[in-house]
Amino acid sequence: MLSSPERSVDKKKHYTGNIYSFYNGVFSNMTKQIKKPSTRIKRRLRVLGISQTELAHRLQKNVSLVNYFCIHGVKTVRVAKEYARILCCRPEELLEI
Repeated sequence: MLSSPERSVDKKKHYTGNIYSFYNGVFSNMTKQIKKPSTRIKRRLRVLGISQTELAHRLQKNVSLVNYFCIHGVKTVRVAKEYARILCCRPEELLEI
């Protein structure tokens, strides 16, 4: 038997769940975070194989302070000198200006 276009029924799936989970599914690709480029200090830590916690202990600083600089980068020469001494590099290599 041939089916005529009038007889074919478009069976669309109807969403019956929570509206918030619906929007979460629809817009999940749009709200993904854009990956930020790595800061110079973070790259240096990766090269040396040193963790942020270990760097904080060597500098005798708080771990959250080291984490802040790993996320935002080093902006001052004074801080760059402190970190460069531990990371065995020149301060200019760590500055994010």
